Amino acid sequence: MSVSLCVLRIEIDEDLPEMANNLAEVEHAQEQKKKDRGARESKTITVETYASVVSGRSSGTGILPTSSRRSPPEASNDRETISFFCGNPLVEVTKGVLHLYKENELKETEEAKTLCLLSVPGALGAADLLAFAAACQQDICHVRVLRDGSPDHYMALFTFRTYDAAREFHTAFSGVPYSSLEPQALCHVAWVSRVEYARSGTPPPAHTELPTCPVCLERMDESVAGVLSVQCSHSFHADCLVRWSDARCPVCRCAQTPEPRERAVCLQCEIEGGPVEEGGPMGEGEGAGEALEAYGSLWICLICGHVGCGRLEIEHRATTAAGVRRAETAESEVSELRLKLSILTREHVAVERRMQSLANKVTTLQTELQEERGLASALASSHKQWQEQARKTEEALTKEVSELKEELRDVMFFVEARTSLAAAAPAEELAEATVTVAPAKPRRKRR
Repeated sequence: MSVSLCVLRIEIDEDLPEMANNLAEVEHAQEQKKKDRGARESKTITVETYASVVSGRSSGTGILPTSSRRSPPEASNDRETISFFCGNPLVEVTKGVLHLYKENELKETEEAKTLCLLSVPGALGAADLLAFAAACQQDICHVRVLRDGSPDHYMALFTFRTYDAAREFHTAFSGVPYSSLEPQALCHVAWVSRVEYARSGTPPPAHTELPTCPVCLERMDESVAGVLSVQCSHSFHADCLVRWSDARCPVCRCAQTPEPRERAVCLQCEIEGGPVEEGGPMGEGEGAGEALEAYGSLWICLICGHVGCGRLEIEHRATTAAGVRRAETAESEVSELRLKLSILTREHVAVERRMQSLANKVTTLQTELQEERGLASALASSHKQWQEQARKTEEALTKEVSELKEELRDVMFFVEARTSLAAAAPAEELAEATVTVAPAKPRRKRR
């Protein structure tokens, strides 16, 4: 990912470092400082460092020079003298100006591990800021909070252990509101290559200092938030200028809308000397002005300042009457269109919900249909199997019944024969008797 890296510099006052002995050098340094600072004045800068619990406090977490802190008194041999240190060692205080320089060329951010949160709301404390970034606390090395005396906002530096963690934080939190109660307070994140301190505000080579927005007094970076330049060459944050209710420039009070002429004339008719279009209601030559006065259709565009006759022909939506300075039907038309759009949007949402419900029902019915088809196929195959089994069983029963009938006939014949023989002769005669079947007599052929 290629971005413009920034350099955060803390310009400390000249009374802290060593002063030059040459008077000419001192005057030159003062002039250069006045040129670099402009109308900005020195403010008390407080740097609060919150080290990670995993890494712990290290000696290199401070960014201010050691000369900006008051050294503790040296050890004394006097027994009544006790050396002590007063104050929080994690809070550094100095006096100067904060500078934010941006590189003129795009570079890869694979080596950058520090991110700067611009314009953090002052109501958001350090604990709230750490809670906001709680998802990435394991990857944060330390957090520095920079306050320059502004009561409503401050800056915060997040240093991560790896570049991937910094890029993940930039992707996840850039443009996200700090709190749901203030959705307009968004998290603006900028890549920082290094943090340094200096005695002058001269920009580093190939760097440009980011200007401040006159409305919110915060840095303007086009890669973080949109920047809008007006006709008087003053630049602002687009969101800040949208909330500005006045039509004039917040800095120089320059009117952003063109002033009306004493005698409003159609620009196209005045230049060409003819009608707006052929076959129109306007005449030619001198009759054009009379026709304009008769019809009273002279309009001025609020966007480009064009004065013309026939608003509907030139299709300028934002117009106002040039004679009486009153808003025409464009705003009402836009309101009606917005109302229709809202109605159509609600109808579209209702139709989408109904379509979604019908789609769910269709999906359910298709699933049930597939189940019913599978059940019907299973029943059909089972029915065929049962029919085949019933046919085989019926054939077996028929065969068995026929065999039983033959056996019953033989048994009946045996019983009848025994009864007949017992009635014809006594049992003693039949004890050793044999029964033979006489051969069948041959049939005589009829002549």
